[in-house]
Amino acid sequence: MFGIKQNIWDKYRNVLGIWINNIINDKPILIYGDGQQVRSFTYIDNILECMWKAMLLNEASKQTINLGGIVPMTINDAAKLLC
Repeated sequence: MFGIKQNIWDKYRNVLGIWINNIINDKPILIYGDGQQVRSFTYIDNILECMWKAMLLNEASKQTINLGGIVPMTINDAAKLLC
């Protein structure tokens, strides 16, 4: 997940935040492996309404709700797009 007020100072999770921090500080971004790993990134504003409605309806405790991204992207492609 990524979006406004994202923590870009955590060095151990949130790959987009780590890369943004490195780019801002003129450091290289690090890609483990060959970069062909696939992820689906989710912009926080795209799922907030769903999360709020699930909480209000008390549905979140009764079922699994997948609000993740649906567009797969390789780590290499994400790095190119961010840079």
